[in-house]
Amino acid sequence: MNPMECQGRGAAGKVSRAGEIRRKRDNVKLGLAVCLGATVITGLVNSKTSRRLHVVAGAALVGLSAWHHLLYTPKKKKSP
Repeated sequence: MNPMECQGRGAAGKVSRAGEIRRKRDNVKLGLAVCLGATVITGLVNSKTSRRLHVVAGAALVGLSAWHHLLYTPKKKKSP
């Protein structure tokens, strides 16, 4: 197998559509994990700054969850 194909690239070195979606999915999963961790940690600390960060991390978690859902929703086929 060509090493370029493992990275979602074709033989010409261009990023394929499937490789681009896979990269986006990986990035969203990483973002979800970071936001979830930040939400948990800031929820355990009792300070004014941590409360603000908790709200921001929670909002980011909701936004990334919506993006994650859109990346895994199959596109509808056009009707003839």
